[in-house]
Amino acid sequence: MQFKVAILATCAAAATAAVIDTRDAAQDQWLKAHNDERAAHGAAALTWNQGLADKAASWASQCVFEHSNAGQNLASTFTSVENVPKDIPGAVKQWNDERSSYDASSYSGAGHWTQVVWKGTTSVGCAAQLCAPGTLGTSTSDPWKSIWYYVCNYDPAGNIVPADQYYPQNVQP
Repeated sequence: MQFKVAILATCAAAATAAVIDTRDAAQDQWLKAHNDERAAHGAAALTWNQGLADKAASWASQCVFEHSNAGQNLASTFTSVENVPKDIPGAVKQWNDERSSYDASSYSGAGHWTQVVWKGTTSVGCAAQLCAPGTLGTSTSDPWKSIWYYVCNYDPAGNIVPADQYYPQNVQP
């Protein structure tokens, strides 16, 4: 009888462990790319939010390059090579590269980057979608064969106005 109890306890522990660690490699890449930048600017690490990721995936699947809600970053990568793998760190790097454009005196110039490092934001959910030529503002005659579209949703949303009231405590250049 003790043997059965031990087996059930072991199976229950294994099931619990599987439920706890459900992130995949892409989620880890999204979090690392965000959290490395956040750490450099005094912001706590973000956690993964699957609900936000599902919304990002739904939006990205439409292959329309426009925001669907506040607290959202968009990026894309176009290439003439087919089947290029998605580049999650490169997408977040596009936003982080705006850092040099940020003007702390006017709180302007880097809306994507300020969302990445916004201290009040605690979770993120992202998705990447391979879109067809002729989408994301391209024409079907363009040479693009691989068009990756990246969408991240943040909670709570950053870039809150009035800027002079919220940016000083949320964005550390």
